Amino acid sequence: MMFIKIALSLMLSLGMFLGIQEDTLTDPQNDNGLVIDAKVKPIIDAKCIGCHSADSKNEKAKEKLIWANLPTLEKKAAASLLDEMVEVLEKGEMPPKKFLERYPDKKLTEKESKSLRKWADKTANKMMK
Repeated sequence: MMFIKIALSLMLSLGMFLGIQEDTLTDPQNDNGLVIDAKVKPIIDAKCIGCHSADSKNEKAKEKLIWANLPTLEKKAAASLLDEMVEVLEKGEMPPKKFLERYPDKKLTEKESKSLRKWADKTANKMMK
């Protein structure tokens, strides 16, 4: 799995170096219209995916959200999760304080939190139109 992450990272970096940069990243299997903005994707990858992926050992985090599943959910369910994400981020509950004691580098900066909230809110609203 680590090899795949490294390979994808290298391909993205090479694409950016060559000027092949997308404004948004989408899943070709996406039915619900979810688009993960290229500006928030690095934040999600660095600060969220570790706990909110199918490979995570954190069962509680996986019960709440698995990022890879988000595009496959019905629009209403995906929008609901995004709205919940905005609330959790506004309250400063993600990442959890106990987790940050062990991994302080995973703390979201105010700018990162604001970017995620703005993207999630905008995306949820767009999905419900």
